[in-house]
Amino acid sequence: MNIRIYLFAIVLSLFVVNRIHSQETSYIFRHIGATEGLPDNYVGSVFALPDGRIGIRTVLLTMYDGVNFSNFPFDLQKGYPISYNHIIFEQYVDAGKRLWMKERASLRVFDLTTEQYIYNVDSLLHQLGWNDKLADLFIDSEKRYWFLSDNSAVYTCDAGAGTMHQVCGSNDSIIGYEKLLGVESHEKYSWMVYQSGVIRCYDYEKKRFIEQVDFLKGHLNPDDRVILKILDNGDFWIMWDRGVGYYDVYKKKWNLISGIQLGQNSWLTSMDVDKGGNAWIGTVLDGLCVIDIHNFSVAQLQHLPLLSGKTIENGIQSVYCDREDGAVWIGLYNQGLCYYHPSLNRMTVCNKKVVNGDWNGEEIRCMLETSAGEILMGTTQALYRYEPDTHTMNRAYSDFNRKNCRMLYEDSRKRIWVGTYHNGLYCIENGRVRAYDYPDTDYQNELDFSHIRAMLEDESGRLWVSIYGGVGLLNPENGEITLLSRQFPELKKYKVANTLAIDNQSRLLVGSDNGLYIYDPDNNKISTLEQESKTDSIFNYGGIKYNQILKDYEGALWFATQYGLYVLAPDGRSYVLGKEEGLAKAILNVQEDKNHDIWVSTVTSVYKIKVERTTNEYRFHIISCLSETEILQDDLFSFPALTTHDNLYLGLLNGFVTFSPDHISGIHQLSCPLFTSFRLFNVPVFSGEKYNGRVLFDKALGYSDGVSLEYNENYITLEFSGLNYLNPSQTSFRYQLEGFDKEWTESLFENGQGRVTYNNLPPGEYVFRVSVAGNDRMWGAESKFVIVIHPPFWDTLAARILYAILVLFLLFGLMHLVNRRNHRRMIRMQQEEAQRQKEELEQMKFRFFTNISHELRTPLTLIITPLDMIIRRLTDETLAKQLGSVYKNAQNLLMLVNQLLDFRKLEMKGEKLNLLNGDWVEFVRQAYNSFQQIAIEKGISFQLDINGIDELYMYFDPDKMHKVLNNLLSNAFKFTSEGGNITLEIKKCREEDRTYIQIEVMDTGVGISKEDLPHVFERFYQARKNINENLSGSGIGLHLIKEYVELHSGRVTVESTLGRGSTFRVAIPMDLYPENLPVQQSVLEVTEPVSKKPELSTDSKPLLLVVEDNKEFREFLREQLSEWYQILDAPDGEEGEKLAVRQNPDLIISDIMMPKVDGIELCQRIKTNLQTSHIPVILLTARASDESKAMGYEAGADSYISKPFSIDVLLTRVRKLIEQQKKRQETFHKEIVVSPSSITITSLDEQLVQKALECVEHNIDNTEYSVEELSTDLAMNRATLYRKLQGITGQTPKDFIRSIRLKRAAQLLRDTDLSISEIADHVGFSTPRYFTKLFKETFGMLPSQYGGKSRDEKMDE
Repeated sequence: MNIRIYLFAIVLSLFVVNRIHSQETSYIFRHIGATEGLPDNYVGSVFALPDGRIGIRTVLLTMYDGVNFSNFPFDLQKGYPISYNHIIFEQYVDAGKRLWMKERASLRVFDLTTEQYIYNVDSLLHQLGWNDKLADLFIDSEKRYWFLSDNSAVYTCDAGAGTMHQVCGSNDSIIGYEKLLGVESHEKYSWMVYQSGVIRCYDYEKKRFIEQVDFLKGHLNPDDRVILKILDNGDFWIMWDRGVGYYDVYKKKWNLISGIQLGQNSWLTSMDVDKGGNAWIGTVLDGLCVIDIHNFSVAQLQHLPLLSGKTIENGIQSVYCDREDGAVWIGLYNQGLCYYHPSLNRMTVCNKKVVNGDWNGEEIRCMLETSAGEILMGTTQALYRYEPDTHTMNRAYSDFNRKNCRMLYEDSRKRIWVGTYHNGLYCIENGRVRAYDYPDTDYQNELDFSHIRAMLEDESGRLWVSIYGGVGLLNPENGEITLLSRQFPELKKYKVANTLAIDNQSRLLVGSDNGLYIYDPDNNKISTLEQESKTDSIFNYGGIKYNQILKDYEGALWFATQYGLYVLAPDGRSYVLGKEEGLAKAILNVQEDKNHDIWVSTVTSVYKIKVERTTNEYRFHIISCLSETEILQDDLFSFPALTTHDNLYLGLLNGFVTFSPDHISGIHQLSCPLFTSFRLFNVPVFSGEKYNGRVLFDKALGYSDGVSLEYNENYITLEFSGLNYLNPSQTSFRYQLEGFDKEWTESLFENGQGRVTYNNLPPGEYVFRVSVAGNDRMWGAESKFVIVIHPPFWDTLAARILYAILVLFLLFGLMHLVNRRNHRRMIRMQQEEAQRQKEELEQMKFRFFTNISHELRTPLTLIITPLDMIIRRLTDETLAKQLGSVYKNAQNLLMLVNQLLDFRKLEMKGEKLNLLNGDWVEFVRQAYNSFQQIAIEKGISFQLDINGIDELYMYFDPDKMHKVLNNLLSNAFKFTSEGGNITLEIKKCREEDRTYIQIEVMDTGVGISKEDLPHVFERFYQARKNINENLSGSGIGLHLIKEYVELHSGRVTVESTLGRGSTFRVAIPMDLYPENLPVQQSVLEVTEPVSKKPELSTDSKPLLLVVEDNKEFREFLREQLSEWYQILDAPDGEEGEKLAVRQNPDLIISDIMMPKVDGIELCQRIKTNLQTSHIPVILLTARASDESKAMGYEAGADSYISKPFSIDVLLTRVRKLIEQQKKRQETFHKEIVVSPSSITITSLDEQLVQKALECVEHNIDNTEYSVEELSTDLAMNRATLYRKLQGITGQTPKDFIRSIRLKRAAQLLRDTDLSISEIADHVGFSTPRYFTKLFKETFGMLPSQYGGKSRDEKMDE
């Protein structure tokens, strides 16, 4: 055996040529090698896989799908040892889709479903029931296992049944059978070949041998390899190293094949049987042998012919025949694979490599089969005669040497016409050649009679010729050509006519580079198909190139154009066949064969069109008949084409292709497509590998039914192969993603592999369906792949159920909430109604208390104010003391009224802090001083302890804190007897990161009991121990203290012992600040000096208007003010407004709470009326709150005085406001440059003065500018203007105009060098003298003196 292996390697390296052919064959193969992607050109074995791919064993296990090669390396250290001792590989596929691969001394197992090797072969054998040491293994076609032990015992196992039993024991080898070399089964019968040459048939059901034949005894060597192939009828072929035989089981006849020629150092390596039962045998050195089953003749191919025209001579190691498809795969020793299919060898390429004779390979431009059966071919160099039987092509006529033959045509008189390029026209008749002379090329008219392109004879025997320049009628006698363009100039645009044809109406069709036209010779008329209204306009688009026109046997016209194939049926219906139908756009030739099928060629392809002709329409079935692009590696299709009785010829650039249409079936049904790759986000996902932490495929993609993905794994790419080994470039797919795609998509994938991508797929279950078609466009069975994209948890069924439950709960909850809310709403509405009624009651109470306070304050004012004046004027001390007691009780009554109002404001939440910055120590000291007289009168020791704090500026509300101190000190003096002690102490303390200023009021009074102590700050609470005593209070004061202190974010506490006294502590934070910090101001108001009697000027008394609804108080004010002022009075705001407009008073004093128009509204009306806006307003009211004051000042009040008040305060306020008005008027007189804001108190007055100044300034040089014109410019009547300017400036309108003129003159005197006359004229004075007089009266000096003084002052500066 070692010697044989050594010789095999040497002989293969030398490639001894031994060309032995039993008969001539026409087998043609396609070569597949490393350049096509095969990992290695060494092919040890080739076989089929269950999924349709081809398995190839090189140095790797490789799987081929027609396009891609998938490689699976093996760990050489993990092979399972067996006693198989041949260099040729063997392999089997069991029922579990496991691939068992045998090679010398080693066994490998590969799981096809997971595409993983099974390295633990022992465990797998144990599962099958084999527990001994394994020597060898066979798996037959029925998927039964046959195990050989070391002692040559044979066991079989049916994986489906799961049983293991012994077929023959070790004693059989002793008997003479020796070792089992091979086994194959058909149904229940298994044929077993032994090393002795004995062949036994074993009945698997009966578990016994039923037949034995001995025709191989003496033929087998100890190391021979045996291959057994059983046919469907039970007969079998058997091959061993040096021979092949066929056994007829029915006839029990043995046929030894003797036609195989083997060299001395050659032997048989492999065998398989094709679909016809023929045996294909591979040899080491003698090529391929094909044995016909019918006559056992041998076709031996020493060299394997390829589509490209080349051949391969190499050792054959493996043969696989596809019994369904008819394909054959040949595995070569070191040159890859060869693929054969019956459809591959039907076209013959005839180029210089295969054609003998004179032809040098130049381009063939025209072809013709003569009536005599000769095939003429015109080339660019000569005219040749082709002999198909001998593949010989020799020159036909020497006249055409070195001539470019462009056209060949035979007319009805058997004359052969040869058209050339630039050499004119020739006629061959009876073997003689006649040349026709033509003039030189007419470049001006673009005519070349020596350039013949096409010829055609019509039914009348007329010969039509196409030259460069147009088409014309040929006169055979003299060769004269009469062009149609001479008669029809519009035909000049059709210079290059490529093809001519006669339609069913005996008209001439001319197809050119620039379109198509029709000539009717009988009517001498030119037309187009479009003009005839029988077809649409597709035939006459400008610029369409017509390459050829064919009229078929029914009279239908076929137009080969650059944009596809156009068909015009005899009834006028038209069709367009192009890329959508599987045709390339540019069609070169169109031919009809004897079966009336249409053949067309493009630059790269050949198509067969079967036409189903019905009454209503034509149906076209297009088949691509060019099997592989290898045929075009050196050649491209050209224009010439020829149809003979038996064959079809198509021109190439370097030759031609010939074939018999009968032998081109074009039917090649493909199986289901195979899914080859799955990608997520363009990342391949393989079986067994994890993606996002989980395994998506536990099996190979081809064995997986689908995939389950998460909602965010929705960018999917699927790749699939059509398994189109015959013609991958003509593979079409039809696919649809059910649940996503609405329609099927058809697409041609030129590489034979489809690829589809879907992105952003929503959650759901999809089924991807795909089917494949070959060049016949017949769709095969579908392949399906299920894609399940799970929704996110929140979109799952469970989630939806949960949502539904939650919605139900939510609905019930909402109903409950709605009911509860309605119930609460009803309760709330009741409460709100009660609260509203309560608030209305509170408002009524508040209004009542406010009105009562007003009613009380006004009488108190009439008591306190006159009483104060009487006491100060009395000289009788006794009477003054008695009246002082009355005055004091009136003040106490006023304090109680104020406390009651403060309490009501707190109840209504109307109190707000008015924080001002001031000296706290001085504030307390003033309160202390105010109680000094009381302490002296009651004989109580009263001390102030400031603990060294001389001054402390901080923010507090002085009004409220005054009430706090006043209440605390009043209570202390109230409940402390004569001889007691009261101490007022100030000190700082710090608590919780805040600093407080604390006031302590300590007394030695009656004290508070423990029972009363927790309640002393409650409203209306009175200590029980004091109820029956004269010292009981209202229960409001301490409650107000607590509320005011808490408004300051402070606290108030009390410590007391009954009978010993009490200590009240008030702590206020020192870090209080107002929300909008104003300009720093003092807490205490600056007290205006009070003058009892206003100083009266020599002028008449100022006029005051008093508006007060209380008659007694109005009379009191009139009485008190009439000494210094003229008084007008009005009982309400409405009457007061009328008086103000009519009388123009100097000042208005008004109460706020009045019928009809109150004081606030009256103030607003006064300040917004241009006639009265300059009048100052003082508001008097019983409302002493800050809010009321703010409202008054917002309305425009100049002063705000609370009742009761001192008459001296009122007199001072009135005097000050009138003085301010006088000062503003004086300012107007003194200032040279008048600023309106400095002499007015309201924006309305400021606008008036500003406009008046502008009017006077605009007319400054107009001596005639009068008061009437000023009134008109200001849109006011003269009386109103008089009162208004008199009130603001103290001047009449006439004086105002004159004053402005003089002020401007003063400016000019100061700032310019103009003369006095010029200035007088400029400022509107008629004469300088009058100007000088008035100027001196106003400024106290002459204009000349004023000007000199101003210049001196400038020089001093």
